[in-house]
Amino acid sequence: MEGGGGFLHFDLNSPIPRTIFGSGSWKARRLVSFQPFGNPYGVFQAGIAHLNIDLVRVVPSRLVVPATLRIVCNVGPAGAASVTAFPESIVLHTDGLTFDTPVAGLTVFTIGVQGKD
Repeated sequence: MEGGGGFLHFDLNSPIPRTIFGSGSWKARRLVSFQPFGNPYGVFQAGIAHLNIDLVRVVPSRLVVPATLRIVCNVGPAGAASVTAFPESIVLHTDGLTFDTPVAGLTVFTIGVQGKD
């Protein structure tokens, strides 16, 4: 399993440029569960994944924080069977806090495709 990315946590109520609470990267440590919905649609797969991750904060200071992510991916063009009961979303749990404010963007899970020579 591979996974990771960047994050930027800022104060939406502060004036522009917004105050940054924390920024850095995250790396997946373990896939706790994955529940697929429907059949693959091309290389896309609807589903819900739960991951244990490490947040590697570099702003305001370097700190590694264990956390969990729930990632929900719906594939609307594939039909109702490929839509979960949840909206497309990413929910972060860390230090007893939950960050589930909707964000702009989409999630997508892809199935492994092996090329043949």
